Amino acid sequence: AAKAVGSGAGAVGAGLGAAAGAANQASSAASSSVSAATAQVTAVSSGVVSALESALPPEFADLVALAKTDSDVAIAVAAALVAAPVALSSLVSALRGYSGDVNAFVLDEKLSKDKRAFLVDTRDEAVRVTDGVPDLRGAARARG
Repeated sequence: AAKAVGSGAGAVGAGLGAAAGAANQASSAASSSVSAATAQVTAVSSGVVSALESALPPEFADLVALAKTDSDVAIAVAAALVAAPVALSSLVSALRGYSGDVNAFVLDEKLSKDKRAFLVDTRDEAVRVTDGVPDLRGAARARG
């Protein structure tokens, strides 16, 4: 019985050794994959920085050089490059004057009070037939 237990323990030990070896190989393979991916990201980011250097005015050369050495500056520059178009789009939308959909009662009040105000129905013909057209009574119908 002791011999059977001893050989069973030896088999378990060999199995655990093989499992540890397989885990070590998998860890090594994952580490090398991460290293390869990091090298690819570094190569791509270097290409992006080079393209950025050639596209930006010379005044930004110091900022780009700093971004190459300081990852915090690089992240800030990348965030600014992403945020700038969004902010510019929001600013343009705000300056264009669109203030959203207007309630019919508010619209009627504005048309009644402001003699220079007018309604422009930009819907296509099918929608006007389906939903109807605004009922402008009196002088409001004759304007425009």
